[in-house]
Amino acid sequence: MKMHAYRDAIRRSAGAYVLYPGRDDGKSPQYPLYHEILPGLGAFLLRPTDTGTTAADSEHALRAFLEAVISHLAAQGTGLERSRYWTDQSYAGAPPTPIDYSEILTKPPADTQVLLGVLKSPEHREWVMKVERYNLRADGRRGSVGVSSSEVDADFVVLYEAQSDDMLIARVTRTLFLNTREELIEQGYPNPRGDRYVCLELRGVAEFAGVEAHRVRSLARGAPVPIAVRWAEMLGE
Repeated sequence: MKMHAYRDAIRRSAGAYVLYPGRDDGKSPQYPLYHEILPGLGAFLLRPTDTGTTAADSEHALRAFLEAVISHLAAQGTGLERSRYWTDQSYAGAPPTPIDYSEILTKPPADTQVLLGVLKSPEHREWVMKVERYNLRADGRRGSVGVSSSEVDADFVVLYEAQSDDMLIARVTRTLFLNTREELIEQGYPNPRGDRYVCLELRGVAEFAGVEAHRVRSLARGAPVPIAVRWAEMLGE
């Protein structure tokens, strides 16, 4: 418990360990928090003697631990190094104001990707709500995407109209459909102009009023093609 207090109270500490004067046949327990040596807690047997030496096992345990810690801290591919990097990134700069909370998010706003998509017409809006899909160009025209494009990796889509403040929001299921122009016509899509499309499957299409429409249009920069942003960007953070 005392080592927990030290590690948690001292900023940027990755571990806290105590040396204790136990019996020579005692153990030196270590308790890593995850699968790596750090962060963790532990205790090392190190009892002074009349000759000024310690038991060989105790000395070996402490020496091996210190060597392992030095090697671990020198490595760049560890979970600890990655955690520290993203911690520094997360707390860099001024804190966001206001701090947003939304019950629909499963990740922080800065890590939630949103696709801002255009609704061409009321008929297009009705089609999206009916079939719960949103179509992206995939035929080489401006704004065309592929199955590995960042636009299809969104967590949500926010759909807006150029001349209206009404918007839709839906969660993206990560299921993709490759459709031809003829297939979209069969599904009731109004007047497709391209030959091939990637369609995102949506879930829970609903009206969206969590962000001002002018903010979304500003982020989209008036482009007639979808743009991927972060949820935090929609909030102006």
